Amino acid sequence: MRSKEFITEKSNASAIQNTINNKINSIFDIDELNQIYSYIRKIDIGGGFEAVFQKDEDLRQINTLITRAMIDVKAPFEDKINFAKELVENGIINIDALMNSGVKQRLTDIVQTAYPGIFQQIYPELINIAGAFASGGKKTQRGKGEFFLAISSPRISMSKDNGKGDLVIDKSIWLEVKSNLSRIKGRNGYGTTDAAYQKIKTEIPKFLKKNLPKIAAPAYSVGIGQRSTFWNEFGPFCISNGVPANLVIKFIKSQLAEVIKSMYINIDNGSLTEFMDCIDSTTGSMAWPDFVNITKRVAFQYYKNSDEFNGILLINGDSCLYVENAEQFVSSVRLKKLGFETGQQNGLQIEFK
Repeated sequence: MRSKEFITEKSNASAIQNTINNKINSIFDIDELNQIYSYIRKIDIGGGFEAVFQKDEDLRQINTLITRAMIDVKAPFEDKINFAKELVENGIINIDALMNSGVKQRLTDIVQTAYPGIFQQIYPELINIAGAFASGGKKTQRGKGEFFLAISSPRISMSKDNGKGDLVIDKSIWLEVKSNLSRIKGRNGYGTTDAAYQKIKTEIPKFLKKNLPKIAAPAYSVGIGQRSTFWNEFGPFCISNGVPANLVIKFIKSQLAEVIKSMYINIDNGSLTEFMDCIDSTTGSMAWPDFVNITKRVAFQYYKNSDEFNGILLINGDSCLYVENAEQFVSSVRLKKLGFETGQQNGLQIEFK
């Protein structure tokens, strides 16, 4: 028979034996798997862990990922079980430290666990969970750190589709989570600048024709930014050619108001006035340092008010910073983009290091 011939082929038999041995060695201890899985599946990452995992295949995969990571940890079985209990019953996140507003720290610094060796082994798996996951009725993009925090404390859950933020603490404190280079723009109260810029492009030649009919004027770029010629050069050009400064400045401010209100639809009059005051009263050019700080402050406060969260948790790699007011936000982040670009993908873009 061919089977007998196969067995006598020593080289093949040796290879098969090694394959079988490797497969056997890779099989989980079934008792260990079942016991750890029974704890891990009780973790509540948002609105009832069991129901969520039964409904959403993406989250069931995360459940399996955590369990497998726990199995692979090099530690006594009893310690693994106790660490799993710790995650479910008490959590390993110091909530007070996490919520220490305005203080930059490492995520690992806010962890309190009786099993640091296990945590250090499983942490790389947990912190890197990210992507578009089903949670409730639709897929939502979740950044690195969100799952880690929700998994690591029974007091922290991921918000559902209509939540006020990305995470909720004690079912009452809502946090928006932002990674490096995120946009500060929410679900409610925002528009686009497209129409406003088109309007400015038509208003500029009208103003020039009326006030400087005999002087050839250059073309002006109108997008808000330090390279824009309208916000930097239009005022000085008109004033130097005899147009009254108050008339020029009034015109520039009216155009700026169009852009600001097109982006922040429900902006309050006080904030709008702050933007207008960035136009120099003698030259009509933009004071960019002032404009940048006002944009950061208004962007934060407007976002917080419109989406009704308590604060923003900034996460970049292992660094985290919770900010709950505009002053902390202004001093903590750097500006990547002002956020007045055309199209839907606009909104203040930040850098956090």
